[in-house]
Amino acid sequence: MKLAVKQFLGVLNSLAKNKSVNTHLSATHLSRIQSNNISFSNTLSKIRALSIAVNSSPQQLEAFKSIQDPDDRAFRDPKKSSSIRVGLIQDVKTRWGSVYNMLERAWEMKIAIHKWINLDMNRYRYSVLQLKEEEWTLVDDLLNILQPFYYHNGNWYHLGGQRSSNVPVIQLAF
Repeated sequence: MKLAVKQFLGVLNSLAKNKSVNTHLSATHLSRIQSNNISFSNTLSKIRALSIAVNSSPQQLEAFKSIQDPDDRAFRDPKKSSSIRVGLIQDVKTRWGSVYNMLERAWEMKIAIHKWINLDMNRYRYSVLQLKEEEWTLVDDLLNILQPFYYHNGNWYHLGGQRSSNVPVIQLAF
């Protein structure tokens, strides 16, 4: 399963390259992102860069958390809700499930991401990271593709906001 996901992300040219969480977003990294390129790899690059930028300093993380409104969170599961203010999740190549976690959190925080990029302190530097609606559609597509692998790999469903090991892993037929 893990190899299938790794190969799938490799075909999309979307594998994480870092073995641990990055804390610095370089100008070189930003210059490789194309604001008008609607593709899986460019969209994933934007989300990775956003994750690094938001978590790059206590001030940036606090700014991201302070603009969040609990009603703005876009959970893919309509039964899920939370008023906890959170940061973004960055993926790493040693944990393939982190790609799913990163994309899911970004999806939930779409409105906060838009607000954060438009803050005076970020507007100029991070405007290239603004995702268009078509890119959010690509994120949704990737989440739909990766979700069965994520849950089949032993990541348990969340029930009522708590992790539950009482829900069996569904054996998928391929």
